[in-house]
Amino acid sequence: MESKLKELTGKFKALNFVVGKVDDAMTAREKENLKRIEASLTTKINGIYTAKEEVEELKFINEESEEDVKTWADEIETKLRNAREKIGLVKQTLMEIENEETIMQGQKDEEIREKTIKIETDKQIAIEKARIELEKAHKEEERKRELEHQDLILQQRLKFEKDLTTTESKLKQVKNAKLKKLDITNFSGKVSDWLPFWNIFEAEIDATEIPAVSKFGYLKELLEPSVRAEIEGLPFNSEGYERAKNILKSE
Repeated sequence: MESKLKELTGKFKALNFVVGKVDDAMTAREKENLKRIEASLTTKINGIYTAKEEVEELKFINEESEEDVKTWADEIETKLRNAREKIGLVKQTLMEIENEETIMQGQKDEEIREKTIKIETDKQIAIEKARIELEKAHKEEERKRELEHQDLILQQRLKFEKDLTTTESKLKQVKNAKLKKLDITNFSGKVSDWLPFWNIFEAEIDATEIPAVSKFGYLKELLEPSVRAEIEGLPFNSEGYERAKNILKSE
């Protein structure tokens, strides 16, 4: 029995040592240290209960009074109750720590979720902004092409109007030339009449801007049939007109 009492006493000393660390560990709220203390207290209390039952049995065998055994057992139970209370405090502290960790983890998860949402939102905003800028660039390009097209049409219209004005001016000159035709005497073929005829023809018809074929037509009308026969076979175009003038001049 003495050896069992020594064993029990040693377990109590170890239990008291561990219990002494409980308050410091709970103050520091060191989770892993608290877990080790809880496991150590539980193991030591279980060992004390086993040793207590064996000592009680030995006390009865040694015929100690029931009252003395009960008193001794109550003292042991009081110490064990204190140790179990410490275990309860340790467990409560561990639950508080785990709850705090859960809350903190939840906050971290929420922060991560919010950051993820923000990143995704910023990404979508950037994509939408890029799309709008691209559409704007396309519209600007289309508008630029449309302005260039309108400008080209305007230039073509101005050129057409200018050409039309030029054509009308030429037609007017042709009309005037036709009116002046009456002032030129037909060339009969006499050498003495050539220079007066040709000088007037050059000034009144050949120097105008009417088409060469029109000038060729006027020239034929102003020649007598005998002279006109010299150029009758020439092609009725600008080349034929030049050849006709050269023939008449050389003749």
